Amino acid sequence: MSLEMALYLTDVLSNCGNMLGITVFLLSIGIIFMIAGTAITADQYKDSTHKWFKKLLIRFTMCFIILGIIGCLIPNKKTMYLIISTLTVKELSADPKAQETLSKILSVVNSKLDELSESDKAKDK
Repeated sequence: MSLEMALYLTDVLSNCGNMLGITVFLLSIGIIFMIAGTAITADQYKDSTHKWFKKLLIRFTMCFIILGIIGCLIPNKKTMYLIISTLTVKELSADPKAQETLSKILSVVNSKLDELSESDKAKDK
């Protein structure tokens, strides 16, 4: 998978997680109202209507549970970015050209650090 596609999917999955959270919240409010409505008016409804409410309540509860589990399985946006960066670093470390370039960069950085530490030692004296 390309890096661009991974970043795109990270953003899309992040938005899906937000939508799942809103959906679970609305489902929980619906379940609360249905339980309250069924309990308060149980004696006023016909038996067929009461059975319909129970079926609907069971369906809402199942959707609530399934969407809650899916919402828990979608990682946080920061976690997805960390995963992408880890995979990118792993791919770069396997590439010989990237290793050569990184070793050159490291040697340049080390030489500059040595120069800076020597100039600091000269200033201290």
